[in-house]
Amino acid sequence: MSQPSSTDMAHHAGSDMASGGDMAGLKPFGATCTANAQCATDVCFMGGMMSFCSMHCTQATAAHDCPVPPTTGACNNQGFCK
Repeated sequence: MSQPSSTDMAHHAGSDMASGGDMAGLKPFGATCTANAQCATDVCFMGGMMSFCSMHCTQATAAHDCPVPPTTGACNNQGFCK
């Protein structure tokens, strides 16, 4: 069985965020987190001021890697969707 892509996870996380649910206890994109395992996307961005569920990306692939919604469609300089 293949692993879901970040776009698939983003779609589920976005749908989950819109419905107000929590995919089997996993947090949606943008939710505060302290570990990757807490996020539906399996990516917890650990920032200096706060940490939140995000997705990996590059500036060149942000349009594909960071779907709108739940992201802004942009990639930050550290390789995470914002």
